[in-house]
Amino acid sequence: MNILKLIRDQRHDILASFLVAFLLFSSMEALFLGWKYLYVSAGLLVVQFFFLAIKFSQSKRDFLWAFIAILYSIGSCGVLFFVSSNFFQQIMIFGSSLFIFFASYSYRQLALSEKKLSSQGVLFAMHFLTLFLFFGFFCAVHINYSIPQWLLAFLFGGASFFVSLHSFLLTRPTMPKDAFAYSFVMGFLFFQFAWFVHFWPFGYLTISAVLLVTFFCLWDLLQTHMEGTLRKQRFLMNTIFFLVLVGIVLASSPWTIVLE
Repeated sequence: MNILKLIRDQRHDILASFLVAFLLFSSMEALFLGWKYLYVSAGLLVVQFFFLAIKFSQSKRDFLWAFIAILYSIGSCGVLFFVSSNFFQQIMIFGSSLFIFFASYSYRQLALSEKKLSSQGVLFAMHFLTLFLFFGFFCAVHINYSIPQWLLAFLFGGASFFVSLHSFLLTRPTMPKDAFAYSFVMGFLFFQFAWFVHFWPFGYLTISAVLLVTFFCLWDLLQTHMEGTLRKQRFLMNTIFFLVLVGIVLASSPWTIVLE
């Protein structure tokens, strides 16, 4: 009986994850058809949010995951506007939809305590990709349409806070106060980092990549500090990793001074 119940639960999880991916795929395809379908895409994203909130949310951590999935969807749809090649747009639509399917299914598997490490790895990848797309989209909007810097700062700080909070709660569900405090630090730091974006002579993908590397290094240090395993060697390795990777990204990117 338990085996049959598990099979039914897994079947339902697959169907639910497929519906999440299908809603994202449909909303991105609506955007691909042109601006006049923007309302269709927005409507599908709203439906996706309510479905996620109802189907997957059994706790505050689950509701955070639903919110992060929407941030991922917004970033995916937004970056689509700034990809000029139709071929790469379709690749991005398919890849984004496929990834959110695996992330949704992995989250349900994590709830069943099956394949915990592999499921956590997929969700951490979801966190990083969400921030990369979210940062990239709003950097592109800021560069091309000059949205206010204070709004950019709140968007970056808020996204970093919620993604960090969910990530820390995945690994330390019994330490919500510590997770909240560490996430607040991450949100505050990226709130401040957003003020530098206006003065960086780089494209939106380069800025997003630098911010993601920064987030990963800080996230790893705070994660190990929560676990009580932070050592000087870990700090030095993260510093070297940050300097090398950011150096490669900046050295391989064109520097374009933007004149007001």
